[in-house]
Amino acid sequence: MEKPELTLEFPASDSPISFTDPTMREGAIDYLLGTLIPNNYGDKAVIHPVPYDGDPGLLQGGRSNPPSLENLLDTIEAFNKRGVPFAVAMNGGRSLPKDFDFNVFRNPGLGYEYLLLDRLANNSARYGVQNRVILTRRELLPIIAEYFPGVETVCSAVTFMGGPKGEFKGVAEYDDAFRNFDYVSPPNQHATPEFLGRFREHVRKMVLLIGANCGSRNFRKCHWHHAQEEHQPLAIPGRDFEFIPSQLPKELTGCIADGGASLPSALEFRRDDLKALIEMGVDQFKLPRNLSSIWHGHTVLTLTDAFADVKERVAKFGAEMPR
Repeated sequence: MEKPELTLEFPASDSPISFTDPTMREGAIDYLLGTLIPNNYGDKAVIHPVPYDGDPGLLQGGRSNPPSLENLLDTIEAFNKRGVPFAVAMNGGRSLPKDFDFNVFRNPGLGYEYLLLDRLANNSARYGVQNRVILTRRELLPIIAEYFPGVETVCSAVTFMGGPKGEFKGVAEYDDAFRNFDYVSPPNQHATPEFLGRFREHVRKMVLLIGANCGSRNFRKCHWHHAQEEHQPLAIPGRDFEFIPSQLPKELTGCIADGGASLPSALEFRRDDLKALIEMGVDQFKLPRNLSSIWHGHTVLTLTDAFADVKERVAKFGAEMPR
């Protein structure tokens, strides 16, 4: 039986092995690709790794310790030359004014973003990799499509955490994202087979958080946390805030950002949901940046075990698969 293949995005800095640290970068990549992945998971699945890290520029999204521009560019180069794509998170900027100029050629405030997009695009052509950029602001899409070919776009989970009434389009936000982005990453609260099943035709575009233990039903609070990270006020009164309700069972509540997650709501613990989504065709997952020891816990093993189990049952039972 052929091994299942899956794509796994993981943070390049939030690991005991920091790939953005120039003193250990090359050895760490050697260990990841040559030893850790094949030895720990190679008997269950073929993992295609996609490291990611945050933009140190204006669109950094409030990350407290992003790598320097030089380190990030060097890390992209180190992975790309080994045939491994890289994703840069430019998912900040939600509080920027509507008339903000997102043209990276014209706006000097987006100088870091220009240099990063230029490296991602050039390396996509040079090394034959599909580099990615994670966004919330759609204004960047036409610029990337025209001037940075080969860079794939990912719609950040932050996009679906709500917004002002009249601007946030509810479930239609997903329709728009699947139509305009190469990939879409829903928040954990929407990662259920029942909810995502309505977008089944876009299943190959889904990138699901596998270790995010966030079950908050108060999306305005999620929105507030992200605004706080960007040092911006949340100027949306509760009565004017629109959101898509959590799809998780009511007992899975709490906010991981303030230590209030009462029961494990991460997809890795919702095994039936995880397997149903894999059966649906989801094959791309993401480890969140606040999950330490990314290659030393049970998260990745849970994922590869689920893939192997589904693959075995598909081979044995075909479409009629008992769970």
